Amino acid sequence: TEGILGTYVFFNPETINEAHDIYYADEKGTGEFSKQKELGEEAYSRNSSDMAWFYEPYDKGHAIWTDPFYWESLNLNMFSYAKAITINNQHVGTVGIDIKFDEIKASINQISPYQTGYAFLINGNHNFLVHPEFNQEESLSIWGNDIREKINKNNEGILQYKYDNQKNYLAYKKLDNGWILGITVPTEEVLAGVNQSRNYMLIVSIITVILALIIMFYL
Repeated sequence: TEGILGTYVFFNPETINEAHDIYYADEKGTGEFSKQKELGEEAYSRNSSDMAWFYEPYDKGHAIWTDPFYWESLNLNMFSYAKAITINNQHVGTVGIDIKFDEIKASINQISPYQTGYAFLINGNHNFLVHPEFNQEESLSIWGNDIREKINKNNEGILQYKYDNQKNYLAYKKLDNGWILGITVPTEEVLAGVNQSRNYMLIVSIITVILALIIMFYL
């Protein structure tokens, strides 16, 4: 499948009493998948954020989409769709796919509406996954808590907010995996065409009135 970086099944050492995984990845981006080196038992730590993709599907009881993370062995940023393998209420392992994130990020960064507008991507907790200035530690609340509340109520919409003494429009759409794609543009840029048309109509109206007065005077 296009865009897939790897596919895997990792078994839980606590259940099968040994560390074992089968992970095939497209290391060079050529479409050729090769088996990767297996993780050691010491890597399976619940306290490690690097293993959140492994434990969260079991802890939450459903498949998950992870936030983007850096996988050192492949030297790539990726995110996973993962689901737990459960037998007799025991977490036997986790199966899933890895998806390249850098290409998605580049596509979002290429979106540039109007003069200074841009696109951004946030996760379900409203933390920024893609943004020209903010990182994943920062959230949408930097623009105001009311924005978060409005976005939570609807799957898509357009709203206004003020940040750094500048008024902006924000359009957003919730994606199937819980992330939210948004576009923000300064209000003055959006209304520039409207203001230009208004000024044009005003000038035309003034000229029309003047011509009408001249014709009336002449008659």
